[in-house]
Amino acid sequence: FNALKDITASLGAFDSTTGESAGLQGDSTLRALVRDVRSLISTPVASLSGNYNALSEIGVSLSKNSDGKLILDSKKLEAVLKDNFDAVGKLFVATASSNDSQISYEEHTKDTKAGAYEVNVTQIATQGKLESGTTVGASSGGGVTVGTDNDTFTIKVDSITSGTIALTQRAYSTKVDLASEIQSQINGDTALAASSVKVVVSYDNVSNKFLITSNRYGAASKVEMLTVESAGSGAGQSGEIGLVTGGSATTGVDVTGTINGEEALGTGQYLTSSTGDSNGLKLLINGGGAGARGTATMTRGYADQLISTVDKYVDKTTGLLKVREDAITDKLKGFTEDGTKLDTRYEALLSRYRRQFATLNALLGSLDAQSEWMKSSFEGLSGNG
Repeated sequence: FNALKDITASLGAFDSTTGESAGLQGDSTLRALVRDVRSLISTPVASLSGNYNALSEIGVSLSKNSDGKLILDSKKLEAVLKDNFDAVGKLFVATASSNDSQISYEEHTKDTKAGAYEVNVTQIATQGKLESGTTVGASSGGGVTVGTDNDTFTIKVDSITSGTIALTQRAYSTKVDLASEIQSQINGDTALAASSVKVVVSYDNVSNKFLITSNRYGAASKVEMLTVESAGSGAGQSGEIGLVTGGSATTGVDVTGTINGEEALGTGQYLTSSTGDSNGLKLLINGGGAGARGTATMTRGYADQLISTVDKYVDKTTGLLKVREDAITDKLKGFTEDGTKLDTRYEALLSRYRRQFATLNALLGSLDAQSEWMKSSFEGLSGNG
């Protein structure tokens, strides 16, 4: 801020002694930039609770001298940092908090305004799941043997197709152990791992089936068994493992709800406001049920606000400084064009005056000749008399 003050002061300076002014003396955009930044740092951070919501409360204040720069009370800042370090951080950054422990702040945009916004969830996000379609073994708690004829399969998770997945060939003492092996091999598949796709595989002792659940939430979450090696239904064959193509699949659903009373965009577990003062506020709904879910409070600290304020001026295409620069450039271009026109007019006028002078000079010469003739004539007449 102090560096900005020095730069803008030099650009808009006026020397009352010499009468000389800097190039941007009196420029409205330059004055507006300083005014906006000064107003920002002098105003408490909106919606920020606690004892520290203004720079003056942590030892940073405007000097009462004529230069109007910021000064720091180091002892006061040190005391505040020892008292509540996190509060000082919140004074500068953009963040949001919720009084619902299962709702957390994810991000915001430049359009999001500080404030408290009611959150209402109408549908909780779910994950895509696949339940094996065949019972596993004769006994719900017994082991399973994986051999050469029932150890491979391919699967599609969240629209990503795996390569051929091979289970370790051995006798598994429990189906829970086999579930762990299936999960490990799926998550280790190169194609799925490249897209950060993972699953959780569990064994349901009651239904005697495996359940494969995508780690992803929302409508894009889905699990499909594409192929399973099968060589019959004897002991140790694929039928006993319980992995079959098809099965009972359930696609996930996106969270739905409102933020600040307006319908929000639901993607997976994320609810994003797309209108009003809360526009751009993105929240993670990490559980709970449908209904009123309390309040999300957005605060935008000084550093975050400064970024938005300065961007308004320095954006390379739409910034106010760019607009002002273009206006000045156009004006200078106009001055150059006017100068060229004046030069052209001057040359034309000079050429015209030269022609007129030549004509006048010739006329004066003719008059001189007539004058000499008349003088001689009068002298002749006078001699005869």
